Amino acid sequence: MVIPMAEPFPDDVQELLRALDENDRRAEDLVRDLDDERERARRQGAVRRGPIRPGPLGRWFVATLEPPPKRRLPAPKKIVPALRKGKAEVMAEWRRAQVAVKDLLREAAGLDLNGTRFVNPFISLLRFSLGTGFQVLPAHQRRHLWQAERVKGNPRFPAPSVQSSLGSR
Repeated sequence: MVIPMAEPFPDDVQELLRALDENDRRAEDLVRDLDDERERARRQGAVRRGPIRPGPLGRWFVATLEPPPKRRLPAPKKIVPALRKGKAEVMAEWRRAQVAVKDLLREAAGLDLNGTRFVNPFISLLRFSLGTGFQVLPAHQRRHLWQAERVKGNPRFPAPSVQSSLGSR
């Protein structure tokens, strides 16, 4: 879900929820793939040798996700939210995703995050280190939080037609 740059805010709170939901879906896929590779690295005894150092492609990819967006990119079709979810459900999923990321980071402590690589679940031609994958997650989250703050800070938000629905979602 991309909030158009020309439009100061979406017409509806649902757009914010869709952006958070898309972030949850992306995080779930990425966390699953990172966890699979983390487990493989643990079994192979890949011990940490230093701080995370992404290569040039990894640095570029992470930079493209940082807010503010430099250009609009559509979400991959496999993660575009199809269902209208309520605020409580989206926020519960957001919190679960945060816990999953924290658990994964804790379990990866001490492993070689530079030498262990995985296939990007959204752009299968790209392979990144686990370390780069761990940098992608918060960069992408910052982008969606930036979008939400931008919407929330607009004096026309929430739209009068939406104000009554805020408590029910």
